[in-house]
Amino acid sequence: MKRQHFILVALVLAVFSCDAPSEKIYSPEEIEAETQKVNDFFQKTFDEAVDRYPIFQTQLGIKKDQDKWNDISEEFTERELEISKESLQ
Repeated sequence: MKRQHFILVALVLAVFSCDAPSEKIYSPEEIEAETQKVNDFFQKTFDEAVDRYPIFQTQLGIKKDQDKWNDISEEFTERELEISKESLQ
């Protein structure tokens, strides 16, 4: 029983003796600016993807390419992979 108390006390001391990492405090304006940037990125990426998939456009109610099918070729799949990789960079 004493050994368990010793381990518990040692663990508590170890946790509380660690220095807290210094974190930058962001202002509300900085948070808003970064939030807007990421939202713009997501919107742009989504809009570009929708433009490449006519069937999805139709599901969303967009009447732009209703007379077309999605490209199901191997080349299209490879291009999509490259686009995804570039977007993640």
